[in-house]
Amino acid sequence: MVILFIAIYFKRNQDTELREQLDSVLNSLRKAEHKAKLHPRPRVAIGLGACLDGVIDAVPSLEELNIEPPPEVKHYGSIEGKKELSETFAFFFSKGAAGERYLHDKALFEDVLKLVEKKPSAAWYIGGNAQLWPTD
Repeated sequence: MVILFIAIYFKRNQDTELREQLDSVLNSLRKAEHKAKLHPRPRVAIGLGACLDGVIDAVPSLEELNIEPPPEVKHYGSIEGKKELSETFAFFFSKGAAGERYLHDKALFEDVLKLVEKKPSAAWYIGGNAQLWPTD
């Protein structure tokens, strides 16, 4: 019983500390918000993004691009070249997951795009992966 009361006491103290920390952060955010000066008439920009996804068989296509299977599987936030493309593809493929990364190498991007465009088996979808998932 004593252990139960001690556990409840410490739990309450932790909850109180967390609540105080959250209140402190919230109050700081409120102060920052009040200090910010807004234009009398806020300007709003509206943008629309769209993409067209070309879907092809990955492994034969990577082979056509002379991209070798990597010696190690790695994750990159963006891709600089063939080596990183190979490692990133292997990373997501090994997990059975989809992955999208920015490709900095313009020439490689153009090569991939040309390959997809010339494939008669390529399937084209508007809207990106979110729209592709339900159709798989």
